[in-house]
Amino acid sequence: MDLPTDPPVIVFPPVYGDSPFRRVEIRHRPVGRAYRLADVIEFARRAGLEDLDPLDPEQVGWRRGGPDVWA
Repeated sequence: MDLPTDPPVIVFPPVYGDSPFRRVEIRHRPVGRAYRLADVIEFARRAGLEDLDPLDPEQVGWRRGGPDVWA
């Protein structure tokens, strides 16, 4: 039986403050802070995930809010 696996990109809940951001991990490694969706896509591109679909739950796991939640 196959166990469920996390998608390669995980975007964590917003951290609120003067410049709200979301921590991003790719393949269980921290890659930085995203301040908008474009940052997530750029992190993925740099990691070799050229055709990332941020709405595909098999590619991106959004924690406590989707790609429209930043602040």
